[in-house]
Amino acid sequence: MADADRVRDRWQSLRSALGETWVFAALEGEQWRGAVETGVVERLYDISAGVTEAIVAQGLDAEGALRLDESTFDQIAAHRHAADLVGDAVRADRPMSTGLLKEFHAAVTSAQPRYKAVDQFGRAVQGALLHGEYKTEDNHVRLPGGSVHHYAPAIQTASEVDRLVDFLAAAADEHPVRLAVFAHHRLTRIHPFQDGNGRAARLLATYYLIRGRFLPLTVTRDQRDAYFTALQHTDAGDPLPLATFVVARQRDALLRVEQRAFSADVAASKGVAGIARALAEYAAARRDGGGGREPADRFADLGRTTEVLLRQRLERALEPFAAHGFDTGAHSYGFDLTEGADARALLAGSGLRPREQAVLGRIRFGVEVGDAAWRYGSVVLAPLASVTGDEPIGLVFEGAGTLTVFADARDEAELTAWLDAGIARWLVGYVRLL
Repeated sequence: MADADRVRDRWQSLRSALGETWVFAALEGEQWRGAVETGVVERLYDISAGVTEAIVAQGLDAEGALRLDESTFDQIAAHRHAADLVGDAVRADRPMSTGLLKEFHAAVTSAQPRYKAVDQFGRAVQGALLHGEYKTEDNHVRLPGGSVHHYAPAIQTASEVDRLVDFLAAAADEHPVRLAVFAHHRLTRIHPFQDGNGRAARLLATYYLIRGRFLPLTVTRDQRDAYFTALQHTDAGDPLPLATFVVARQRDALLRVEQRAFSADVAASKGVAGIARALAEYAAARRDGGGGREPADRFADLGRTTEVLLRQRLERALEPFAAHGFDTGAHSYGFDLTEGADARALLAGSGLRPREQAVLGRIRFGVEVGDAAWRYGSVVLAPLASVTGDEPIGLVFEGAGTLTVFADARDEAELTAWLDAGIARWLVGYVRLL
């Protein structure tokens, strides 16, 4: 859990440097992101990434939010209320109990009056959803291969949840990530409610994470497949992929909160002097605590930032096609980090001259339209050998013949303009699919 602890130390250093008021203002966007995306992950509604970002920035007062249908608007509000309830429970030092778990479920499903299911004969059925109450009938799910996965029988649900709560209380000294992973997985295995089990499980995991001084668990639409794959591995007896997934989401959340903490809309009221003092204190805490940025950390952060910008710019570029009635397809994104000899091998044909200890980040992305799959390619990030010592970053659009070197790879405006130039080239290939 060393990686998890490093993230926690950075998060706590940020809180110490900025103070709780400033930090909670920065955390506000993360709370809204989770409130929106938890419903997208469960396919309760389908809204664009652009609307999500508008709500992250402005909450439900955002113009895009006000155009949502009433059901979607109310469900997002309910999800946010449930997230606040978890935070309030931790701050009040409320121990986990079946009653508190039921409160989480009642809050997160409060705007969902009904649930959909499939009966034993394969027929679609609907029923009134019981908020904060256990299921009264057995439930199951049909797996892609056609087999049926059964959850705990309704008659055993109360005793199974009691056992889970008792176990978590007895294991209170375990690492918070281990507790979060176990609690999340076990609750989904019991499936104690008619619907909303996944949302309740993520709230339960968040309870243990923030109680252990971590950030909330936010799973976004682009991470849905990886999330469910990690859960399947845990079903098979291997919890490591789910633990790794949770730690990765902590890194994502910390990066977003850091960016928001020093963005214009959050930090403007602090003035230049206040921002400088906070940044200096934060940097000193990370240095003195051994939390300085290793090359892999630095490029991982850059990779995730680039991935977010790429997704935003690509979806914006495709909006005119959607406006003319074209199917703009299902997008996929992925970021991975490679070090050492493997990175040098991948860079061999890139034209980059890497440092001896090469670190490579690769963002893969594509789109599917109907039966046609168009892999746009990837963005490669790598440190370059430099005589100036400023460690510039090389970025390559593979196949696009474009190379830009940044003396400061944090320049978001320059990075955005560079991505837009590459996307313009890719649109030529995209049009051939339409």
